[in-house]
Amino acid sequence: MKKVYLEDQGFMVDICLDGCGGLWLDNRELNKLDEQKEDITPLKEAYKGKTFKKVDKTQIRECPLCHKPMVKNNVSAKQEILIDECYLCGGKFFDKDELEQMRAQYHSDDERIADV
Repeated sequence: MKKVYLEDQGFMVDICLDGCGGLWLDNRELNKLDEQKEDITPLKEAYKGKTFKKVDKTQIRECPLCHKPMVKNNVSAKQEILIDECYLCGGKFFDKDELEQMRAQYHSDDERIADV
């Protein structure tokens, strides 16, 4: 996993650049990245020109922090995107492109809340 600093948000995220292209977010980081207006240019730059392995999305993943099995959970009100979430530490693992797919569903928190 490679650490990528998101200057606008003020924290680092972990990206699997040598394997699946997945993205690990610690507890409470998602709410700073979930809207289209929030700048994720450093993530896009890190992915540029890379190819990634296909992954079995049905496989149970282990939390990289707690080493406990994670749970598949819907990350959007539309329930179209399943991510892996650790109920112990609150971390979230997005497969390649899942964060972008989630961000594309709504332009703002108000839109998302109205759909719930």
